[in-house]
Amino acid sequence: TDQSDPVPFIPGRGRRVLWYTCGPTVYDACHMGHARAYLTFDILRRIIEDYFRYEVLYQINITDIDDKIILRARRNKLLADFKAEHAADYAAVESAVGASLDAKGQKLDKKMAALAATELPADAPSREREMHETEKAAAALKKRQFDDIAASVATIREVAAGGGGAASSILEAVCSDAGVASTSAAALERELVEQTVALNEELEAARDALDKSDAAKAKRLAELTQQAARLGSLLARLKALAAASESPIEA
Repeated sequence: TDQSDPVPFIPGRGRRVLWYTCGPTVYDACHMGHARAYLTFDILRRIIEDYFRYEVLYQINITDIDDKIILRARRNKLLADFKAEHAADYAAVESAVGASLDAKGQKLDKKMAALAATELPADAPSREREMHETEKAAAALKKRQFDDIAASVATIREVAAGGGGAASSILEAVCSDAGVASTSAAALERELVEQTVALNEELEAARDALDKSDAAKAKRLAELTQQAARLGSLLARLKALAAASESPIEA
């Protein structure tokens, strides 16, 4: 119940249980959260049937028309129009991304501040308290996801502004005629992996040929080690970008 008080379970039709539950709203790709929901309810259904010996008619809904679906369709159309108009204009894309990040960051900060300032009365029902804590946890998760995206954008800007080695290769890809629209996070990651592998091979060769008395070789080895560490850091941040792109945050 709303007060979390246990009450007897009495089906409306003898031993027959009619069970309806919400299902997925299909506006994006499936993820582990969906699988958890189906698994959890199936375990409960099996317990009710196999242990308590009830006859269960279980129905799950699939929502194919919903505000989220309409919003995602509209967003996809706007994104396609934006790509068609600004695909080759890196400066325009960077400016739009910066403005979107600023707006989203302010919205999240305002939301988290409001939740933190909300104090429930001492006699608030436990369900209300649980919902409030869940909302706070969800807001904190969205903030962490946003911070990851912002860090990934900063990585792209750093790479674009760097030049030399992997940075110049990625910058060339981003600013080519195809532009940002055709340069996915996965493509950037593959490019960086190739650069890292090549650099590691050169690093190993330098180690093998290193003459400890040769100061020039020692200096080159130190430079290669620093470059390898930097590329490793960029690779990790671009992987975060690839993961975040599968679950975009509303701008």
